[in-house]
Amino acid sequence: MSAIALTNYRSREAAAALFFPGFELPSMPSADDIRAAREAAGVNLRDFARMMGGPSFKTWSMIETGQRSGNVGRIAADVWQRVNSFIAEHGKKDGNA
Repeated sequence: MSAIALTNYRSREAAAALFFPGFELPSMPSADDIRAAREAAGVNLRDFARMMGGPSFKTWSMIETGQRSGNVGRIAADVWQRVNSFIAEHGKKDGNA
């Protein structure tokens, strides 16, 4: 199926469920949770981008400030897994970890 056909689905979860049964996409944390964990760890955006293995610090900045959605573009699933692990280790916004 073409990429154009995939754009007809309302969510990436719906497309993944249809084309990859049993496959679960990693959850995407909120921009506030990413920033809170990064700041709690004392890590700047450049170092955070390096630690996560992509994308660039500019992309993370745009995600944190709401200029870009985390699900737009091609951020690999393994990067989201590292981000979720980082948040689990350093905490979410409002101390929920």
